[in-house]
Amino acid sequence: KKKRMEEKSELDVDDLLEQLGIPESKRDTIRSMPRAKLEQMLKMQTEKSKKSSDIDGPASLLQRIDKNVTLASLRELRICLNSNPIAWIVGFKNANGQMRLLELLTKFIEQANSESQNDNNSNQISDSLEMLYECLLCFKGLLNTKYGMRAALELEDLCKSIAGSLLRSNTKIHRISLDLLTAIGLFSPEGHRNVLSAWSYIKLCKRNKHRFQYLIEIMTNSYEQKNLECSLSCMNLINTIVNSPEDI
Repeated sequence: KKKRMEEKSELDVDDLLEQLGIPESKRDTIRSMPRAKLEQMLKMQTEKSKKSSDIDGPASLLQRIDKNVTLASLRELRICLNSNPIAWIVGFKNANGQMRLLELLTKFIEQANSESQNDNNSNQISDSLEMLYECLLCFKGLLNTKYGMRAALELEDLCKSIAGSLLRSNTKIHRISLDLLTAIGLFSPEGHRNVLSAWSYIKLCKRNKHRFQYLIEIMTNSYEQKNLECSLSCMNLINTIVNSPEDI
């Protein structure tokens, strides 16, 4: 019975370390802390997790976005993803937030493409791109933690959707999308494979002969326009593509 309690305690501590986003190099130090200190940390994290599901938590914010998505509500979500503790991200995942965010991203990509083809109103196109950009920034906030990255990788079409936003001729959109694909490709072999698959999708969309032809076009155009930040994002992604996560 004592052994079972010790095993359960070890599992709780590992879960705590994961939720707090503690690096592997520092976890042994925390595991060696006095039991009373560990129990206090576990209690505090449990209380934070409970708060993540109350009226001010991610579930409530997602419900408001579902009812009426606005640029302001997406900015609020982005701020929450960047500034709240891991417990909030856990609550966001438990509310299926990553899937709902992906649905919004797909929606705004389709909306921007439709307006580009059927409407010459530049203000409407700008609004759609702004919403699309804010969705990408929300994903950037989610990917900032290991827990959030793992939650995002559960989305089979995430890289495909992010790559799809590159089809818009907007350097601001290009840069954030390239940076997101780079982060995913660096995280794990699975992420690396997903990024490669996303560029196969782009090849089909653009009817290119080569898989990374469009990436080179973006980098060339950025360089010619003296947009060095976007060029650097392209180079970072190329470095990620040609190297596996283990090599890097």
